[in-house]
Amino acid sequence: MTLQLDVQADGTNYNNVNAPGRASEHSFLIGGHWSWRDPRYLWGLFGAAGDATGQDIGCCNNTSSYRHGIIGGEAQAYLGNFTLYGQIGYDTTIGSPVGNGIDNTDAVFGRGTVRYYLTPNTRLEGTGLYAGGRQSFTGVGAPSRDFNIWLARAKLEHKFAGSPFSAFVAYDWSEFRWDTNANFRTVTKFENQKGRMANSAELYDIISAWVAGYDFADIWEVLKGTSIPAGPVNTIPDILEDPHVRKRGSIVSIRNAMGQEFTLPSATPRMSGNDPAPRWTGEALGASTRHVYSQVLGLSDNEMDGLRERGII
Repeated sequence: MTLQLDVQADGTNYNNVNAPGRASEHSFLIGGHWSWRDPRYLWGLFGAAGDATGQDIGCCNNTSSYRHGIIGGEAQAYLGNFTLYGQIGYDTTIGSPVGNGIDNTDAVFGRGTVRYYLTPNTRLEGTGLYAGGRQSFTGVGAPSRDFNIWLARAKLEHKFAGSPFSAFVAYDWSEFRWDTNANFRTVTKFENQKGRMANSAELYDIISAWVAGYDFADIWEVLKGTSIPAGPVNTIPDILEDPHVRKRGSIVSIRNAMGQEFTLPSATPRMSGNDPAPRWTGEALGASTRHVYSQVLGLSDNEMDGLRERGII
């Protein structure tokens, strides 16, 4: 009977390709194996627990924290040059990503490995793994969704006698799928317009809770890099500075005769072959007085001079 203790710690700091800045992650996992062994077989239990924390200090300065637990059973069989190894277990993760409430992931998994020793120091190994489970969110009414994972690896490894070193070549294959079976109401109720309209209140709450976890500038930078139709509710100063409004010529800046700059709206709609943009800001006060009195009202110069002397105009 044996007891084995394992400790694993990782830390990463890297560039975030989806937004300016850097991101960091760190995690640790502490586990153990309790097993019973005879010359041909091994039976045992294993378990582990740990924590993983990540921070995106570029786009949204978000921090997420996850707690991870694993428990299961394992067995090995030694058949000449062959070793057969298998595990079955349960894996759970509980976390708190910003804006999504609590993220719970529960899965069962099975792993099998076959090793063939070509020589005492050279072995050929094949491994397959399947995990199936469900991810759910609490606190915001978000739907759960089921997933399936398949992994496979083939490896040829040679250990150098009398040293702690080895060399190997390996090929890895994996596939991850969300389950979109129509029997899962929680997965499919938002998949089309009819479902979204029927569940619009719930969908509104989900989106509102997600948006509430971000500042406007942060989430706007994220959405601009996606295919999601989105736009801010602009104030008047926002409209004047909006690059799309400026590009379309909906707002123009022109100067008057005294060199003063004015920002004015352009005419809508605009027709092809016609530039409706305003060309001037208007005349100075009194600039058209003589024209109106003489051409519109028909007054002579003497009459206008008389009115001016009397202070009427």
